[in-house]
Amino acid sequence: MKVTSSIAIHASNEDVFKALAEPQAPEAVVPKTDLPVRAELVAKEPNTRIVLRERLGRLVGTTTITIGPTSEGSIVTIDFEFFMKGLFGSIRMLLFGRDLQRAYQNWIRELLQRLKAHLEGAPVPPAPRVLSRRELRYLCSAIALTAALAALVVEAFVLSFAFPVVLFIALATYAIAYVLLVKYAGRRLLKIIDAIRADLATSG
Repeated sequence: MKVTSSIAIHASNEDVFKALAEPQAPEAVVPKTDLPVRAELVAKEPNTRIVLRERLGRLVGTTTITIGPTSEGSIVTIDFEFFMKGLFGSIRMLLFGRDLQRAYQNWIRELLQRLKAHLEGAPVPPAPRVLSRRELRYLCSAIALTAALAALVVEAFVLSFAFPVVLFIALATYAIAYVLLVKYAGRRLLKIIDAIRADLATSG
């Protein structure tokens, strides 16, 4: 699955490339994270192109950054192609691929806006949301526990059936609840995380 986004920047190709190719990109552009993301430089053509291969758990992606000249500066295009590896990778992509695609599209668009503001000396927009490892664990645990609770509630109504039937219904309920929660309740949980962040920042 692929995501593409472009932006025009009033800066030379050299300045854009320098901002993106530094060993540690400026935090004003790329927000920090403690997630175990592994990035490997695949190709780098000065002032023109950067290709990175990234891995986060079972998610594997290839980012291609292309820099081209315009009459007023540069145009930067980011292509991100990703897939889920593993036995159930194809199933996960079928269930959640479009949601991931929308999330990455928004994230890349915001990243390009920050890069543009950084290079043009304008106020840098707020950083796109990047979960910490603890927040990601909270999010996954909340979804899994809620799905398990839904399965237990349904199981309580079918205990009179044979055990294999009860087990099948419980597992099916868990799977369906998990998918629905990820697709439709994930944003609500992210809002809770944002509220906690804001409260901690205020109290701190």
